[in-house]
Amino acid sequence: EEEAYANRLINEFKNGLLPLVDGTTLRTFLSKLLNCDPMRISKKFVGNNCIGKQVFRRRQTEIDQLTEEDFIRNRNELADLERNFLERVAQNTKSSSSSLTPNSNRQAMSVGISAPPNNA
Repeated sequence: EEEAYANRLINEFKNGLLPLVDGTTLRTFLSKLLNCDPMRISKKFVGNNCIGKQVFRRRQTEIDQLTEEDFIRNRNELADLERNFLERVAQNTKSSSSSLTPNSNRQAMSVGISAPPNNA
């Protein structure tokens, strides 16, 4: 679940389709949503998957070209991946409640669903 969620987040980030502030780094963004230390992101994404210092650039033109249905479908798919990831985290936390991680007391931060594009 984590890999599917992370890959989708990376794709949306690179395409500039998220409700983020320009200049947000991919490493920081992923660490917040995956509820982990940024160094874990750096270690996990090396070689061809290296995220380096990629920064977010909103692509309003591409967003404006999405139909409302496409926009809603994309956000719902992302929300489903997030829910699956959080459910898995909750299951793992229950089964290993005796071994807490340093970030276990933080709650994951949702990307949120912003308003669909105005194609009127």
